[in-house]
Amino acid sequence: MKILIIEDYQNIADLFELYLTKNGHTCTVELSGRTGLQLIKNETWDAIILDLAMPTFSGYDVLDDLDKKGLLKQQKILVCTAAAISNEEINKIKQRNGVKDVMEKPVALSELLQKIEQIHSNS
Repeated sequence: MKILIIEDYQNIADLFELYLTKNGHTCTVELSGRTGLQLIKNETWDAIILDLAMPTFSGYDVLDDLDKKGLLKQQKILVCTAAAISNEEINKIKQRNGVKDVMEKPVALSELLQKIEQIHSNS
């Protein structure tokens, strides 16, 4: 699969990329939400891993922009966050068309892989 990782912490992004690549996937890492958004608009991705809490242009901003442009529903996004959010907020995020699941950090890499493969197989 072709996977886009939008994550502002280089170490986490590198870890996700290394693990997913070792499991046969092609990954592109973007540390900026704004640049990640442009990549979503300009290319087709089998799955997108999106961090919510990023400075300047957050994962929420990415989701909102895609939604406004009518591009969110065709995406396959796995949201990952270390931010303390309520179950109610998690459910609101999951209800957005295009968001397939939400994972709270720290993320078990095997679970991340399982969720990504599940997202792809359910599309």
